[in-house]
Amino acid sequence: MDEVISLREDITRTNNPHEKLELMFKLVQLYWRTDQQKMPDILKEMIELAQLHDNLEMLLQGMWYMGSWYRSVLKPELAVTHFNEALAIAVEIGKSDLQSRILNSLGAVHHNASKFSEAISYFEQSRALANECSDVESEAISVLNIGACRHNLGQYSEAMQYYLEAQKLFEKSKGAAPPSVLRIMGGLAMEIGNSETAIKYFLQALHNLEVKENHREKAPLLSDMGSAYLTRGEYEKSLRSYEEALPLSELAGDGYQTVILHCMMSSLFFETGAFKKGWDALEKARQQLTGSQSALLESMIFHFEGVGYKAEKEFLKARISIEKCLAIALEIGNTKMICAALLLKGMALEEQSQHEEAILTLNELIEKAETQHYKGEEYYKACEALCRIHESLYDFQNATIHYKKFYEIKKEQSKLQSEFTTAAMLVEFETKKTQQQAEIYRLKNVELAEANEQLVVMSNERKEFISIAAHDLKNPLFAIKMLVDSTRSSNPHIPPHVVEALADIESASGGMLELVQNLLDTEAIETGKLQFNKQDFKASESVFTIIERYRDAMLLKTLSIHTEIDEDIMIFNDQRYFLQVIDNLLSNAVKYSPFKKNIFVRLFKNPENGKMRLEIQDEGPGISADDMTKLFGKFQRLSARPTGNEHSTGLGLAIVKMLVEAMDGQIFCESEIGTGSIFIVEMTAV
Repeated sequence: MDEVISLREDITRTNNPHEKLELMFKLVQLYWRTDQQKMPDILKEMIELAQLHDNLEMLLQGMWYMGSWYRSVLKPELAVTHFNEALAIAVEIGKSDLQSRILNSLGAVHHNASKFSEAISYFEQSRALANECSDVESEAISVLNIGACRHNLGQYSEAMQYYLEAQKLFEKSKGAAPPSVLRIMGGLAMEIGNSETAIKYFLQALHNLEVKENHREKAPLLSDMGSAYLTRGEYEKSLRSYEEALPLSELAGDGYQTVILHCMMSSLFFETGAFKKGWDALEKARQQLTGSQSALLESMIFHFEGVGYKAEKEFLKARISIEKCLAIALEIGNTKMICAALLLKGMALEEQSQHEEAILTLNELIEKAETQHYKGEEYYKACEALCRIHESLYDFQNATIHYKKFYEIKKEQSKLQSEFTTAAMLVEFETKKTQQQAEIYRLKNVELAEANEQLVVMSNERKEFISIAAHDLKNPLFAIKMLVDSTRSSNPHIPPHVVEALADIESASGGMLELVQNLLDTEAIETGKLQFNKQDFKASESVFTIIERYRDAMLLKTLSIHTEIDEDIMIFNDQRYFLQVIDNLLSNAVKYSPFKKNIFVRLFKNPENGKMRLEIQDEGPGISADDMTKLFGKFQRLSARPTGNEHSTGLGLAIVKMLVEAMDGQIFCESEIGTGSIFIVEMTAV
């Protein structure tokens, strides 16, 4: 990738540690979006450099991103350690906005570990700080994450309210909700049985996905779409979604999502009877988890093992895997995973006609769910299964009890489905409106791009013509000048009228030659053809050289020159271009100075910044405020005119500015009408 290569070259080139840190941080951000596997090395180097040079802001960013990387590779303990260090620095330097975002990251780690109460606490703290800082986007993210915790607790109605609040906050902050909000709302719609609305949300999220190469955002979205299609029995669409998501997730280095994808693909294969593919997918999930620290994902793999064995009618093996899943889920306290394991166990027992044990298992599920106020899909599926089993045993009283629970949940879900449908219609409307606006904008941009392309072609043709013309004119003009000199020197008895004509020819050809040379210089600078030969030299020697060059011109206008030169100042640069800068500035001072005036040339070290400072001051007419705005522009005709009919191309100061900046210097002008001007050049002194 060109951008990566360019950043790495810039990092190697610079010796300024703080500039190096800024470039490293840009590279880290680029890798975060595109290839997280390359992040750790540059992050470690960045953290060490920031610690060495006491750059707390860059140290904070390094710790934060390292924590995020550890979180993505399923090492939550290391993630928490780095997040806490980043948080301490944010508190120390008083960055409340960053404190809010780091607290959000800590909440995300606890969320992934199924510690929903702790996660909500972090998200609430994050939200409060974001609100204090008027950081609406961070507040929206925190509210969204609180909703996700409620969602995982099966508190769907509360989750819905948080999601809608987050959507409004995002619209306030960014004008529209990001795809992540639509994705998470689609996930909730799917869990309450509205897969059609869920798919609409997912498709709209894909349409709204604007960040290029954002694999972290696209991969989980495609994964959820695959699950929605799987729920609807649309297996081909489900598999396509999973297969598209998997390489994106792997490229982004998102181990958590990659494990989930392999597990979901195994479920699809088991359901369609492709058992070998299912077991291969689970093995890949287990390999991805090797060396990681995610008990939740480990329990998930055992769960899908149980799904596979149940599908193959290997009930004993299924029970062993389910019990392993259940043990881990109980240890980490993940209610959803506990209920999922108990539901799978109960369904397997029902299938074997072991009704009494199935009833005990499913009742255990309901008891645990009610204790934790969990009303997820496993809860109502357990109620439905108990109703079915009791009916088969002619126990209509218990069947009725569980049917009522099942009915109450379905009624609540029906209400939520109605709210979702309305919300989805509004989102769809906003999406279509945005797409229409984007299409109008695109068409305008197409027209603009075509016009710009024509302008670029015309500009390149003009530059090429000027370059060719300048090169072709340079030699004949120089020949004319040499011919005038030769005529003068070879014939001492030239008539007065011929002498005058030769002077006119010399003046005209000299002016044209200056214009041609300036055009060639401008082209060389703008096209990057200048070759700098930097070396140490005394700036004073260059100044004296140019002063001597203009002695005759100053004598003709009876100008007095006054110098204050520090002869010891050394600079490391290209002496040839430095001479050209002084030549142009002193030439202008001579041109615009009235007869019998003074020119001042000063060279010294600026005590404020230690840089070489060159000042060339005249007593000319000065520069107006209007002329100041176009002083260094190309082909600018200013109100002041040369005082001795000298030639001016309108390119001299533009070339000076480009040369000075190419030599890492600065140029500026101080002037008042009627009192003259001072042109100032500053460059780094050795």
